[in-house]
Amino acid sequence: MSSDRVTKLILRVLGEVEALLPDQLSSAHQHGASASLGLVDGGKIIRGYLDHREMGLALEHLTYMVLEVPLPLSPRCHSDINEAASRLRLPGL
Repeated sequence: MSSDRVTKLILRVLGEVEALLPDQLSSAHQHGASASLGLVDGGKIIRGYLDHREMGLALEHLTYMVLEVPLPLSPRCHSDINEAASRLRLPGL
């Protein structure tokens, strides 16, 4: 397993997630849904896991963020998550 490749995939998806999240959270808030823990500060949490070489936890939290809102990810991001999951022997999206 190439941890550098997995880290790169996770960070690439995180970039898209962080770009989409504010609009989605704002929309959810307008409809009465409260913001979930781990979403607003999700990037910090994921980067902390990556700093400690906990790629599996980072990917699991990233997947949580994508599914909790849900976020309209690009096909490339879906592919990146599934590749990272495969390399880590975890379930993908």
